[in-house]
Amino acid sequence: MKDHYLDSGDYIKLACEFAEVAIGRYEGLGIYTGDYKLNVALTNAAISAELFFKSGLAVREYQNEVIETGREDVVVTIHHSTIDLPKVQRSHDLMILFNMLPKNEQSWIVGAVVGKINRISTVVEFNSFLSGVSKLFVSRRYPTDGVSFGSNDYLQAESFISFVKILMSLYREKI
Repeated sequence: MKDHYLDSGDYIKLACEFAEVAIGRYEGLGIYTGDYKLNVALTNAAISAELFFKSGLAVREYQNEVIETGREDVVVTIHHSTIDLPKVQRSHDLMILFNMLPKNEQSWIVGAVVGKINRISTVVEFNSFLSGVSKLFVSRRYPTDGVSFGSNDYLQAESFISFVKILMSLYREKI
């Protein structure tokens, strides 16, 4: 039996916390700072996007535990539930997680993003963007991953932070 009691709202609240750290760390960075502050912003932004998506994938599992009391006329049943993600949905890959979301939730996100972020004015551009940032958490979380910064990273960071701001606005409406 698991000993955590998260619901989808908890995933969203946690995602918002990571998003706020990402946004706070990103704001005030000069372009081409060349330090790890951008890496911290991108890593937190990536985990927040992951958690926003996972909030829509979490499944409540119900379990009943019957406790024998030794008396025939007294039986205790404990009702318990947990929120879990099926193993296939435990990925850090944002594109995989996004594609697992219900179609109406995908449309909700795409509709909120297209036309609101530079260089994302079509669904094709949205998919290309998401594909490009899809593995940021895994590729950026440790300094030993050979983190380097190029001009494309700064352009991508601006769009990704904007994306996370939109996700935070959308998902906050759900809690």
